[in-house]
Amino acid sequence: MAWAYGEVVIINRILNVDGQTPDAFIVFFACGWTLSGILAIFIWLWNNKGCEIIRISDHELKRSREYVWFSRSKIYQTKHIRNFRVSDFSPSSLEMGGGMEYWGLSGGTITFDYEPGIAKIGLGIDEAEAGQIIEVIKARYEKIGPSPD
Repeated sequence: MAWAYGEVVIINRILNVDGQTPDAFIVFFACGWTLSGILAIFIWLWNNKGCEIIRISDHELKRSREYVWFSRSKIYQTKHIRNFRVSDFSPSSLEMGGGMEYWGLSGGTITFDYEPGIAKIGLGIDEAEAGQIIEVIKARYEKIGPSPD
């Protein structure tokens, strides 16, 4: 509510400058205020209404993140998946550019090597659950994710 009040006050100030050009700082501040509000709404919607769905077959692992109005999917070919492991959330992951992991918008507790990089899935699960899921995946799909020798 305070954010909306601030938005109204800033827009009112920009529109009521009595024929003068509005201050560049106020316009810049209004843009930042608006964008941060949109991000806050998006984070709130994801944390309350969003979900991650993981589907696995012999040929692909599909991760879908379903938001209120849209969804995003990524498909991983199983022949390129290696070394399933549990990854913990640590402050160092924030330092390495994973800032959206803190808000639950990226990352995950299950990590695997995929082609030349790494991929993460399993938002909102703890390390114990991730370990159990990895064991089920390894038992059911023996060709997926062998550890490097």
